[in-house]
This record gives sequence, C-alpha cells and structure tokens, in this order.
Amino acid sequence: MTTINAGDFRRAAALITQHTSRDDTGCNAVLQEAAEAGRVTELILGILDVYETLTPLLHSPLGIAALRNIIADLARREENEK
Repeated sequence: MTTINAGDFRRAAALITQHTSRDDTGCNAVLQEAAEAGRVTELILGILDVYETLTPLLHSPLGIAALRNIIADLARREENEK
C-alpha cells in the first residue's frame, strides 16, 4: 500500500480548495507539483481521504476557511518531514 504523507494531504486539500473556488490555474499548479514530486497516486488517495472526511463541510464559507487552515497546518508538517 502506498504511504500518504503530509505533503500529499496538503496537495489534496489545496486541490479541493482551488476547485471549489473554480481556480483552474491553482488546480493545475497543484497537479504539476504532484507530478514533479512523483506523487500523483498519493495525491489521488489523499483527495479520497480528505473528501470522505470533509466534503459535507466544504459547501460554506466556514468550511472553505477551515480547509485553508488545514492546508497551512499540513504545509508546516510537510516542512518538518524534510
């Protein structure tokens, strides 16, 4: 089984946020980052995990704000993993 790390979850949350905002450029940036890191499969698995947990909350301004906070937290954790 593939191991999903904080960076994968950060990218997953970022991709969902960009998509929710209909920001194609942001979506493409996340996809490109995952491809360059060789983590596309892990991104997809991360999206599925985030989706399962957060989707009901994302359809409100509060939900989007919460997801942005999660992205920031995961970015900090990703830096600590390096």
